[in-house]
Amino acid sequence: MTDQLSSFTLLVRDLMTVGVATCSEETPAAIMQDQGTRVLFLMHYAGGIEYPAAVLSYYHLLRYLAADSDEELRDLGVKAARQAPLEAFVNRRDAARRRQTKREYP
Repeated sequence: MTDQLSSFTLLVRDLMTVGVATCSEETPAAIMQDQGTRVLFLMHYAGGIEYPAAVLSYYHLLRYLAADSDEELRDLGVKAARQAPLEAFVNRRDAARRRQTKREYP
């Protein structure tokens, strides 16, 4: 698989845009490849507090490289269409209640 990945000519700097945390362009890919890591957290430091501000995953990086158009990437990134957390909770809760009702009253 390493041989397949080395044939890509894009570096991380080619994928970075304004507003994305930056680091040396070889660093994330090198960490993923050398250490077998498939997810990296980009850390943010504010007011003495450190917290994960973003996630860079190997899977999403490969999806980005393989995509033919932006349409294939609509579910990625900050602006991706997502359910609100409360809405997601209510949907999961209701689905669990429906499953439980089916078990009790077949």
